[in-house]
Amino acid sequence: MINSLGVVHGGVLTTIADMAMGYACSSLCTLKVVTVELKLSFMKPVFSGKPTAEGKVLKKREHLLFASCAIFDEDGHQVVTALGTYMMVQELKK
Repeated sequence: MINSLGVVHGGVLTTIADMAMGYACSSLCTLKVVTVELKLSFMKPVFSGKPTAEGKVLKKREHLLFASCAIFDEDGHQVVTALGTYMMVQELKK
């Protein structure tokens, strides 16, 4: 989970943000949600410890939900801000 610079890999923080926003979206609808788009800004490196994520829904439309997430390090400093777009779906087809 640590990259070659000794900090938590950005992909790990992206996954945390995506899950926090996805769970926030899921709490407002009965359908499943899938990620359509993500944007993250990494503001400060995370060297160790357990980051904390707070996801919230900004807007719910007929088929789409727009969400944001803030990730904090153990000292309470915000390290990531994220925006995501999620689509409500009945099921995924192969």
